[in-house]
Amino acid sequence: MVDTVAMEWQALKFQPWNSAPDVSFWQTLTSLKLDKFQLDDQAQITGYYTTGRSVDVPARFTIDESAFPKAEGSQQDGRDTDRARYEWKAPGLLINTNTLEAFKKLDKTNLLRDTGEKILDLVIGAENGGVSINYLNSFVLITFADLKKHSFLYWFGFPALSPPALFQYRFPPASVSSILSIKEQVHGLRGLLKLRDMNSETGAVEGNFAPFFVVERLAESEQVVRVLDVQTWRVSDRSADNVVETLFGFVDPCPLKTNPGWPLRNYL
Repeated sequence: MVDTVAMEWQALKFQPWNSAPDVSFWQTLTSLKLDKFQLDDQAQITGYYTTGRSVDVPARFTIDESAFPKAEGSQQDGRDTDRARYEWKAPGLLINTNTLEAFKKLDKTNLLRDTGEKILDLVIGAENGGVSINYLNSFVLITFADLKKHSFLYWFGFPALSPPALFQYRFPPASVSSILSIKEQVHGLRGLLKLRDMNSETGAVEGNFAPFFVVERLAESEQVVRVLDVQTWRVSDRSADNVVETLFGFVDPCPLKTNPGWPLRNYL
């Protein structure tokens, strides 16, 4: 482990999402609006993101045709498998307004507050194993689709809990390789891969590991580290003598070395 030098306390700043619906999203929404939604203007959808790869590319949040639930009984294709391996899901609420006036008048502040309260309920009642930790990344998408003019308007909202004081840090960010040994990194990666959702019959990856997880460093153990999802860690025996340090990890979409991505806000 490398030594780090303490600095003056600084406010922790998070890189916001860079988000825009793909053309395929609008095509699917148009079809669903005509054939299924009609006057029902709300639907549960899914967004996707990846880890940050280049400082020249901001944290990208993707919404495309796969945002909508697939028909029951449909098969997973090759693209679904690749997405399950390399991307992470975020649950969202779509509100499609029927008029431009309704789009403009919708109370976005209250909508974000209501969604944020659901996130707070998840944090307070996190022992409830039936609630996915993915909801820390919840989002809201408001749209207006003018089918006659082929015009589409949208507004993204990513609710975040407001802490009583600003998050601050005193030590500069450090790379994983400076914290964990090579052996610990290998065991940690294996532990994360074991948390993926796998099809018991085909062995195909159906979902990536949770975007938030816990790594326990172990003493006098061949396992070296133990990787747990957050819900499992909450109900586990945290007084075990062989746990020498507990690290909280998350999938960071931000490529910057000095700032974390938006998902860390609600995780903290």
